[in-house]
Amino acid sequence: MLNDLKNDIRNGGALTMLIAGMIIIYVVANVFPFLMGWQNESTTFIHQYLAFPSSFHRWLQHPWTIITYAFFHADVFHILFNLFAFYFFGDVLQDFIGKKHIVPVFIIGSIGGASLYMLFYNIFPFFQNTVANADLIGASAGVMAILLAATTITPELPIGFLIWRDLKLKYVALIFLVIDLVSIVSSNAGGHIAHLGGALLGYFYIKQLQNGNDFGKLFQFNFSKWKNRKRFQVHRNQPTANVSAKEKKSDEQTLNKILEKISASGYESLSKTEKEFLKNYNEQ
Repeated sequence: MLNDLKNDIRNGGALTMLIAGMIIIYVVANVFPFLMGWQNESTTFIHQYLAFPSSFHRWLQHPWTIITYAFFHADVFHILFNLFAFYFFGDVLQDFIGKKHIVPVFIIGSIGGASLYMLFYNIFPFFQNTVANADLIGASAGVMAILLAATTITPELPIGFLIWRDLKLKYVALIFLVIDLVSIVSSNAGGHIAHLGGALLGYFYIKQLQNGNDFGKLFQFNFSKWKNRKRFQVHRNQPTANVSAKEKKSDEQTLNKILEKISASGYESLSKTEKEFLKNYNEQ
């Protein structure tokens, strides 16, 4: 895992870029104000502009918070747990669908978590007294989306998790889902509701991807290509654009078939050629 992290940092991978963004925001929003003695003023100001409100009317004033809340954390334990889970499950997911899908899964899962959170707070009477002031922060909904996305592709994959050495990924996902369901009655009800929304969108994203529908293209960004691109490039005599488009479509169709095979029979059911294709596709 440490070697994967080093390679991801060296290649400017999506996982490390998102993690870096969360750490930078945490330092700016929490550490720096603490050192400067500005905790009360700056924390209130930053919270107002980054946290996702449960009130629809308050959200209309700061619509960007449906994404920014996922990068904002309350304390060091909050961010450390989310970053660990985010990298652990994200590393599993990108092995199967490539780096370019990590950002879409995380963002779409975060949006799904925020949406379900707002829906619950505005529908159920239990939240009537808190809906005016409650806010949502943290990357957990996006992390749950990544976990369920990975589980949907390869539920039988054995991983080392906490005290279990070879626990199947589907059981890890089940543990998290059950904890969130039973914890809705806890003091952090909104957070657990958001986790379930993120999980639902992570599952939905992969099922759509397997059907050939990539509705997360809006959020795709290849960090490694951006990092290594040349400032000036001149291309001549390139009449093969249509050929490249056809090859890309063919690759996506092949990927979808492989993902379906993994979902049905597991990674080990792939042929050597299919494994090689998957490896090459993920490195793009």
